[in-house]
Amino acid sequence: MFFSLYTSVKHYGSPFLNKTCLCRLSPLEFSLREVSHTVKAYIKQKLYSLASGELVALAVFWLNFFLFKKYLVTPQALISIAYPLVLVSLILLQGSLYWWILIKRLSKPNFAIKQTGPIYGLLRQVDLILLALGIPIILIEFSSWPVTLVAITIWLFALIEWINYFHWQLSYSLNPLVLLSKVANKKLRKSKIAKEIDQSK
Repeated sequence: MFFSLYTSVKHYGSPFLNKTCLCRLSPLEFSLREVSHTVKAYIKQKLYSLASGELVALAVFWLNFFLFKKYLVTPQALISIAYPLVLVSLILLQGSLYWWILIKRLSKPNFAIKQTGPIYGLLRQVDLILLALGIPIILIEFSSWPVTLVAITIWLFALIEWINYFHWQLSYSLNPLVLLSKVANKKLRKSKIAKEIDQSK
């Protein structure tokens, strides 16, 4: 139990690890129950932040779309922006939903345990098809270079989010050098969704 608890804290991160190792805490300082409760609360807060963060990003994307929609004066411009925007919205929603599933599992460990892997495995394939269609649609609906560049930027963001959720974890630190270092040293971790998909096979 203690090893499992320590592994969970090490994976998700915890304020405790910045000061001392959990294995060095004496029973007089913390009981296992108190540590478990604290770790669980920290993980829950972390998951809430991830789940709500994706929804906030989604809202910001669409707020900007409606603010600048008046500049999309042709149907081609509207389609070239709307397609990648809808695509990234779907991926962000999928990510947010997964974090909510993990929040639920903190109280019910077996919640949707059999369904999540297969469903997200299917979503990974559907998203890949939609991503593959993105660039051709953007180019076919070409209206101007500024609009096309914005559309491609949104599409690239969708691609990065798809990789981050369904293949390898890309979010480690606000410092981009951390990610570059992990890529260079081939130390990218498999994403949690990817692990769950693999376990369901």
